Formats: sequence, structure tokens, C-alpha cells
Amino acid sequence: MLLDLCLDYGYFLYDGVVYQQKNGVAMGDPVSPIVADIVMDEIFRLICEKFNIFSLKLLLKYVDDSLLFIKKDCINDLLTFVNNINENLKFTVECMTNNRLPFLDIEICSYKNHYITNYYNKKIASGRFLNYFSYTEHIYKINCLKNLIHRHLFLSDRFFYTEQINNIFKLAAENGYPYTLINKNIRIFLNNINPNSNSNNIRNNNINKFTSINFTGNYSKTVKKVIKKVCPNIIVATKNNCNIYNNFFTKIKDKMNFKEISNIVYQINCLNCEKIYIGETKQKLMNRVRQHELDTLNKKSNTALSSHALECNHNFDFNNPKILAKNCGNNKRRKYLEKIFILKNRQLTVNFNDDYSNVLWCSGAIV
Repeated sequence: MLLDLCLDYGYFLYDGVVYQQKNGVAMGDPVSPIVADIVMDEIFRLICEKFNIFSLKLLLKYVDDSLLFIKKDCINDLLTFVNNINENLKFTVECMTNNRLPFLDIEICSYKNHYITNYYNKKIASGRFLNYFSYTEHIYKINCLKNLIHRHLFLSDRFFYTEQINNIFKLAAENGYPYTLINKNIRIFLNNINPNSNSNNIRNNNINKFTSINFTGNYSKTVKKVIKKVCPNIIVATKNNCNIYNNFFTKIKDKMNFKEISNIVYQINCLNCEKIYIGETKQKLMNRVRQHELDTLNKKSNTALSSHALECNHNFDFNNPKILAKNCGNNKRRKYLEKIFILKNRQLTVNFNDDYSNVLWCSGAIV
């Protein structure tokens, strides 16, 4: 019953209008990829039942992409069979041409009676990745270059190394990477290829913790060195807040009314003085605000907000609440954040003292 509810009643909001999805599973639903994988497994089970091992030599699946080795005279029958399983599911087929067949990031090539692979780049690929002159920590640029080299050469047979190395130089140079840096990292990769290596990896039994800080040039390096010296088991990464994506691309999702957001810490201002009330709720903001409004109308002093309103004969601005923290699904975290915000504004809040009595004394300095 619960699974039927999740699969049959998918709704989405577009341009302020709520629509129901009639076919398929909802995008972004946690159960969708699981169901899609089950459906694909069932389709391949039917294929294996329909075509015997003499017709079907190999069947590999990755999400909705598949690789099959099947007799040429069975290809059309196979395509017709899978397209008749469900009217809403349609498949296409791509056959090997010139002894080459692309699959995911590789190209399978028939060469001297056996198969070898070459790195495959789609024609629509832009070839853009992290630019060398971008305002980002240098190690991230090096890692991008190393990943580019590893992806091109690791997925390719040695027969194609010359072709792929030329592609690496071309792509990296177009993204601003110096020739010497490209050449150095390619040499490092080639020198490290040793398939007969029997070296044992040393297992690190230390449990590492991860955290991130904003990238601020050389200051970030200094902070990372200090943290590593004081706490060797903490691995620090940097993040860049200069994100131009939101400035150039419109959001495809409708913006939710902030009063419908739940799991939040919120603030309501007094209209007659500078005092404020800070609270937390797992409900939608508009429902919690309405409860405060009813408490004051019914003269119930069960919250610090209504107590202040009744004792001072003041009114609160229920039409313009402010969200201080979002995405607080964890109850303990939400209550702790509420206490921190109360401490931070303790000279202005009307909250009771016990609203923050159990919080650590240093919490005010953290915010």
C-alpha cells in the first residue's frame, strides 16, 4: 500500500500549478532509481528467456545502458521484443560499425581477432573542465589534470596511447594548463604503470575526519597547516563561494513560498518595541506562526511570545516572520541551533531563560 502510494501519486510544481505525473516514477524520489533498476533487471530476465545462449553471448548492464553480443540476424527481433514489453518504454540500438562500438566512456574495438578498448568522448562533449587560471586551490587543478590523464589512458589499450596523449595535450591546453605541467603528469602516470607490482598497501587504522573551509588564497594554506599540526586526523578541503552559476542560469524549479518551509529556526519581531522571539519547529512556518497568533488572540501565555504580547499589550509581526536556519530535520540539531541564536541575540529576545539554559557556554562565540 505504501509503495503504491509512492509510485502512483507523484506530484510536481511548475509555474505555481500542481500536476500529477501519470506515467513513470518521479524524478528525485529516493525510491525511483531502485524501481528503475528492478524494471531493467526484469526486462533482461525476459531477454534471457527469449533468446538462448547460442544467440546471446554476452549481456552487460549499467543503469539503462546495456552491452549485448548477439547474432546479427537476431538484432531486429530483440529490438521489437523489448519495445513491446511496455508502451511507455522505448529502446534504441547501436550496432558495431567499422569494428567499433561505443559503450559508456569506452569504445570497444575489434583488432586482430580480439577486442581492445579506447577512451570514447561524445561529439557533444564541450571539453571544458576546471580552468588553470580559475580562483581555486592549486591542488584541485592538479587533481583535475591527473583525472583527465587517468581517464584517457586507463580506459585505453596501449595501442591507442599516442592518440590519447595528443587528445590530453589538446584538451588541457584549451583549459589553460601549461605544456610542462601536462607533460610532467603524463610521465608520472606512465612511470607508475606496473601491472606486475606485488607491493602491499599499508592500511591506515586512524579514523580521519573531514571538514571544509572557504578558499581565500594563501590564507587557506596557512589555516590548513595549523589544523593539520594541531589535529593530524582532520583532513581539510577548501570550497569556493564565488559561484557564478546562479548568476547566469535560471533555476528550473519553482521557488517554494518560504512560509511553507518546515524543519526551521525562525524569528518574529515585535511591532511595538525592538524585542524579538526566536523559535524552532518541524511544522510548516505558516502553521507555527498561526499557532502563535491564536495563542495571543486567546490570551494563552504558554510561550514567551504570547507572554510578552499579553504583559506589555504588544503586537507581533506575524505577516513577516524570518527564517534563521533551514534543513534542520534532526530534532536535537534544530533545538541546539535555536539556543545558539537565542544566545546570540539574548539582549533582544523575549525567550525564557530555560530556552537556552542547557547550551554550552561557548556556543555564542561559534555563531
